[in-house]
Amino acid sequence: MARRHAGAALTRLSQVDDAPPPSEIKPGWVALVIVLALCVATALLWLNMRKQLGKINFEEKDIPRRRRGSEPPVE
Repeated sequence: MARRHAGAALTRLSQVDDAPPPSEIKPGWVALVIVLALCVATALLWLNMRKQLGKINFEEKDIPRRRRGSEPPVE
């Protein structure tokens, strides 16, 4: 009995469906604004990270580098 009721409901729903055809569905202006805002935020974060990394000051030690398979340097 429940199956017959569900089948009748689905039949009525398919007759009332007023959805636009898939060719008429577009993302819209809201999606464009969101994507542009994300692009701007990414660019600003990248510039800030570049500035912060430029502030890092370190002294590189003069350590001879070993090649793979070679003997360690003798001191």
